[in-house]
Amino acid sequence: MSSGSEVGGEEQDGGGGPGALEGIEWQDVLASETFQAHLASAEARHAEALRRLNAGEGGPEAAQELAKLGPLVDRWARWQRVWRETQELRELSVDAGADAEMRGLAEEELRAVEAGGEGARLAREIVEGLVPEDPSDEGGCVVEVRGGVGGTEAMIFAGELAGMYRALAEHRGWRCEVLEWDEKGAEGHRGAVRQAVLQVTGAGAHGVLKHESGVHRVQRVPVTESKGRMQTSAASVVVMAQVPDPGSAYETLPASDLRIDTYRTGGPGGQNANKTDSAVRITHLPTGMVVAMQQEREQRRNMALAMALLKTRLADAEREARRTQENAERRGKAGSGDRSEKIRTYHPSQDRITDHRVGMSVPIRALETGDKLDGILAALKARHVTLRIQEIIAAGTGAGTHADRSKDTTKDNAKGPSGDGVRGGADGR
Repeated sequence: MSSGSEVGGEEQDGGGGPGALEGIEWQDVLASETFQAHLASAEARHAEALRRLNAGEGGPEAAQELAKLGPLVDRWARWQRVWRETQELRELSVDAGADAEMRGLAEEELRAVEAGGEGARLAREIVEGLVPEDPSDEGGCVVEVRGGVGGTEAMIFAGELAGMYRALAEHRGWRCEVLEWDEKGAEGHRGAVRQAVLQVTGAGAHGVLKHESGVHRVQRVPVTESKGRMQTSAASVVVMAQVPDPGSAYETLPASDLRIDTYRTGGPGGQNANKTDSAVRITHLPTGMVVAMQQEREQRRNMALAMALLKTRLADAEREARRTQENAERRGKAGSGDRSEKIRTYHPSQDRITDHRVGMSVPIRALETGDKLDGILAALKARHVTLRIQEIIAAGTGAGTHADRSKDTTKDNAKGPSGDGVRGGADGR
């Protein structure tokens, strides 16, 4: 693995990776007004959900609330127990009324508790549990792969990337459906594709795959190269949440905003190809966005797929514009996160795929089998949470539990068991 070093003539940027918050005092973060306010809110909502269930009033909604908040509240209770133990040991270790042996034992046990770091670990888990998730992360997504710089080799690489995501979906138990597979210009090269559009359906698919958006590069000798020269080619990946955000202008599309054309399917196909008007093209008149679909034999099915893809693309454009505006001040910090950013390089000759955001490499075999990507995907998720925590610390606002994305929260600081603030608690920091 590589991390922040020059490998193969390429700078590996490990900045902003999972370790970007190493050295931070997690209990200080937990003690901040922002996190304490949302923690108090989570406790109150957990207690209310429990009360409703016990009274037979809750139903599925209360049960779901308990399931989401239970682990967080449990960690907070465990942290408080460690905090109490640490405070008692600290007081006993300096108690002039205690004999020397008791003070010595207390000091020894206190050092063991601090060295174990359970308080800091629990504080970090609690803080991470208070970072809000994107509701769209829980659902499916659409993955678009396009060949970029590199001509035919780039299209071959794009086909390999699309195959990698199909293998990953199978590995994760998600359903993967091909919405578009445009081989124009790549004829004669098996698997090469100018553009591939995949619809991935399954719990948590968007939350995992959204980090794949960006520019992927491959450095190798192309099959089309007769002189054995190394070439760098690229393909771009865009991952879009399958369902528009609640309140999005594109949840429903008025018929007056659409122009729908039907035509005969082109290219190879079954006996119905080129004989019926099964292909569909939908134009969204206000934006000029066009979606065409001819994957299925039935016009009705192509119409449904095209409409769903149009909504996804429109909502994604809306979301991306909002994200660009919100992130403008963070440009240049640990990678901009936009879709033009070079995120990963594939080196077949060195048997490695290197993700530049987390400085991690996996065997090149991951390009064929989805399971080999698990390490990078886990690191990317951790990096995402780390960056969100940094943003919340910098802004002083915006934290909330996974189930608390829009609710008001209390302004009161939560206190330690003895009425003191949690700062300087379980590990004596």
